[in-house]
Order: sequence, then C-alpha cells, then structure tokens
Amino acid sequence: YAPGVPVLLTAIAATRQQVQSRSFLPRLHLNSKLSDDAPYWAENGSLEDDHYIVFACLDEGQGIPHSKLDRVFDAYQQARSSDKYQGSGLGLAIVKGLAMEMGGGVGVQSEERRGSLFWLVVPSTSR
Repeated sequence: YAPGVPVLLTAIAATRQQVQSRSFLPRLHLNSKLSDDAPYWAENGSLEDDHYIVFACLDEGQGIPHSKLDRVFDAYQQARSSDKYQGSGLGLAIVKGLAMEMGGGVGVQSEERRGSLFWLVVPSTSR
C-alpha cells in the first residue's frame, strides 16, 4: 500500500475450474488499466473444494517488474527496495501461507506503470 494510490477491494464467487484456469480474472479488472494479457503469477493449494471466494485488491501504483512476480509471495521479498517503502517483506508470505493452509491460493497480475491486481482464494465452505 502506498499513500495516495487508489485501491479497489472486491470479492466474487468462483468454481474450482475458474480458479485453476484463472478465468475469473476479467471479472476482477473492473475499469483497471491492466491489460487482459498482463503477466501473472499464482500459487494454489490442493483446491479440493468445488466453490471458492476470491478476494481481490486492485491498485494503480507503480506495478511490479515481470522478473519479480515469481518471488513476490516469498518471505523477506519486496518488489522495490527503497527507504521510501517500509516493511519487512513478510505480509504477502503470511497471506500465502494462510491461504494454502485453508486449501486456497494467492496470485498477482501486474504491469509496470499500470498497477497490480492481487487475489486471495479460499474455500467458501468451512473445513
């Protein structure tokens, strides 16, 4: 999160097939500047349930370089190193761990100078 950058939060329902194929992504773009073919990275758990809830956060910030997308959910990683951005690089790693533990997953789609779309997928039924 960066002060002054517009952020949109949303949640939608999705099936296992939609999560696996990421066919839910166009429903999350909602007037975003991201192109449909923007690079993405996702990691899913076992995806044993049939129905999921997808929570998404869309921002119009600087975006993440394509070369760093595969590490953005790793511990102690930050997309940009600078004194301007604070944090330990643990937030997204914690979110990923919790999502995987619940049988869901996480993902990001991003373009530099256009913004990023992060999503969290969790089963819609309790275990």
